[in-house]
Amino acid sequence: MSGVCEGRRGNLEGAPGLLLYGIIQGEETARGMERKSNVGAVRGMRFGRVTAAVVCAALSLALTGGAAAQTSGPIKPPPTPPAAPATKPPEKAAPPTSTTSGTIGSSGNPRSTITLPPPTMPVEELIKKFAAREDELKAARNNYTYTQKVLVKEYESTGEEGGQFQQTSDIVFTPEGKRYEKVTRAPQSTLVNLQMTAEDFKDIEDIQPFVLTTKELTKYNIAYVKHEPLDELTCYVFDVSPKQIEKNKAYFEGRIWVEDQGLNIVKSYGRALHGLKVKKGEPGQLFPRFETIRENITADIWFPTYTHADDVLHFQNGDLRIVETIRYSNYKYFGSTIKIVPQKQPDHEELREPPQQ
Repeated sequence: MSGVCEGRRGNLEGAPGLLLYGIIQGEETARGMERKSNVGAVRGMRFGRVTAAVVCAALSLALTGGAAAQTSGPIKPPPTPPAAPATKPPEKAAPPTSTTSGTIGSSGNPRSTITLPPPTMPVEELIKKFAAREDELKAARNNYTYTQKVLVKEYESTGEEGGQFQQTSDIVFTPEGKRYEKVTRAPQSTLVNLQMTAEDFKDIEDIQPFVLTTKELTKYNIAYVKHEPLDELTCYVFDVSPKQIEKNKAYFEGRIWVEDQGLNIVKSYGRALHGLKVKKGEPGQLFPRFETIRENITADIWFPTYTHADDVLHFQNGDLRIVETIRYSNYKYFGSTIKIVPQKQPDHEELREPPQQ
């Protein structure tokens, strides 16, 4: 549609004088015929010609950007329009509502059009500094409890929503860093085409709220990409990939954003990689790309608060769209040295009726 309109505009702009000249000549011809011919017939012809002229003039004005008409002489070409302003990056989707002082918007995998100057310190030193901040995050997180809500939805090939998996848990850590999870709500899963595996729960626990500590640095290749704005912050961007994938281990592969003031990771985007050995004939497992947002919960520590994935997994028996949302909330300082013994949560199949008395 736009291509057709642009072509007509180009032809008319190339000969604006001819167009107006044709309109004036049409009017003069109409006047001459009015004097020589029958009045009624001539008026009808003139009306038709003048109407056509008006339509052509209106079309010319619309296509040439509304240039003012002249009463005589050729029409001057329209002035050169001012240069268009720089394209503004698209607005990022808002993260979950929070009362915290720092918030990073959720944006999938955006490509910023603005690039800032590179860091003044060597990249290797910068990586060590933000890894040290991750050490502080991990230590601080060991003294906080929080609530974790997981929602996984599958979609049919028709686009209709299928089954879903839900689970709400309270997360507690001991000073030794041991993670305990108490499931407080777990409705029966209605997933039909998707099965939650041990690797999926491992991702929810470790990979999606990715923490890149000093100890973890030796496992990854980390490459500086650029320095760019991210909502109200400005961030250094790094690509992260595992150096090697060991059997039965899980790794993060993707991109991280490190704010350039406190050197905290505030956002990560990527996927989980697993060292799984797939037997011949088995379909294997696939894992969606996800984005995790952090917020400034306390002091200068940024905790994960929101993870979202919306991806199509290409299984051997067909494609399957999966949408996953994880919300981390109710962060509370714990700081106890008491060890909490985890309680085994029975599966739905393990529920039994109480014995008869």
